[in-house]
Amino acid sequence: MNANARAWSASLRATEKGSSLPGDLILEAPSAPWTREGARRGSRGVQAAHAGPPRTLATAKSRGRRPEERHPGRSTNLARGSDLRAHAAVLAALGRLALRPFDDAFSTLAVPYFAAKARIIEGRRGLRLSLSVALRQVYFTAVEPLPVFALIAVVVSAVLLIAGSRLMEPQGLAPMLPALMAPLLVRELIPLLVGLVLVARTGTAVTAEIGTLRLTHELEALEVAGVNIDAFVVLPRLVGLTAGGAALVLVTGLIGLVGGTFLAENFPRVARVVSLERLLEALSAASVATTALKGASFGFLVACIACRHGLGVRGSAREIPVAGARTTLQATLLCLVVDALFTLGSFGS
Repeated sequence: MNANARAWSASLRATEKGSSLPGDLILEAPSAPWTREGARRGSRGVQAAHAGPPRTLATAKSRGRRPEERHPGRSTNLARGSDLRAHAAVLAALGRLALRPFDDAFSTLAVPYFAAKARIIEGRRGLRLSLSVALRQVYFTAVEPLPVFALIAVVVSAVLLIAGSRLMEPQGLAPMLPALMAPLLVRELIPLLVGLVLVARTGTAVTAEIGTLRLTHELEALEVAGVNIDAFVVLPRLVGLTAGGAALVLVTGLIGLVGGTFLAENFPRVARVVSLERLLEALSAASVATTALKGASFGFLVACIACRHGLGVRGSAREIPVAGARTTLQATLLCLVVDALFTLGSFGS
């Protein structure tokens, strides 16, 4: 007797006794297994035996629902996890934004450190070449733009002397004009103007030059040839900009003071106390030293920031103007901060 017949007989006996069996065991009437009908019914019985527990109405309804409707607890946990990830991403972005100024400051300070270290390692090797590059940088920084800076200084000095004389003479304060205008022009105003123009002109030029060398793979070629980039490319520009900034501020201040005094003396209705001798007497050695130190600081900061952003150019030529804009913005802010610190230190003492 085959399996289908045995199952059929068991179903009949259970029916006669009044018991009930699962619906999967109540099979149809047996048929010959060698016929097509028997084969069909036999395969149906095997499929019913392996189909598992019968589907209920709740199971059938739940299959048409969304995952959050079928498992509300799981959807709540998923929502909480996504909220936590979003909060963590926001905190990470705020942390990077807060640490970016410190990262920029350390990267900028690392430029002169590695340049000085490379020069010490190289010793006297290539020293003449580095000096020639530094002198060309001084010429580009202080000599070429000197007429423009001198004109700006003369105009500003003349305007301030004339306006100060017109405002102070009616109150009887004209004798105090040289003691007020000389330090204001030479130590405060002219160095700040020179520093800002230095940022816009020399800083962007150095950034574009080094960035172009990076994009054209000339720096990589120098490194392959055994040339230290920090010693022969970065350090000469640091030295040239620092020395050129100090010299440019001193010369521009002197030209502005002389030219502004000459224009103010020949302007009608200007107090007679405005003379070059009195203005020079009002200047002290500390004021001149502060002016030179301020100009050197401006040049040094501009050189560090310009070299850093120029060496960081990667990819395409479109990054060169972006690096120049970053150099201008950061160098301008730092020059203003340094000028404020010098001013507080000078008047605070």
